[in-house]
Amino acid sequence: MAQNVHESIEVQAPLQDVFTYWSNLEHFPAIMSNVEEVRVIDNETSHWRVKGPLGKTAEFDARTTEMSPENSIGWNSVEGEVDTPPARCTSRRSPPAPRA
Repeated sequence: MAQNVHESIEVQAPLQDVFTYWSNLEHFPAIMSNVEEVRVIDNETSHWRVKGPLGKTAEFDARTTEMSPENSIGWNSVEGEVDTPPARCTSRRSPPAPRA
């Protein structure tokens, strides 16, 4: 069964710096609590180990489908223990905070 996850975080940094950090998929365990490890295999493929339901760990390979510095990073699974739905992380500038 597919699981939709929607989370957001606010980062006080330039958008390009955030994209540079996020575009290294091996940083995802520090960003997403259910991701245990991501190992980049080549420019398009990565191996993921994630926490699944009931405390089980699942592993799969994923292919990067989108890498847009101004917008998002996308991927989908290609093989492994689980068939995951396509995933996407989107970045955008936050509106400026009101001044007191």
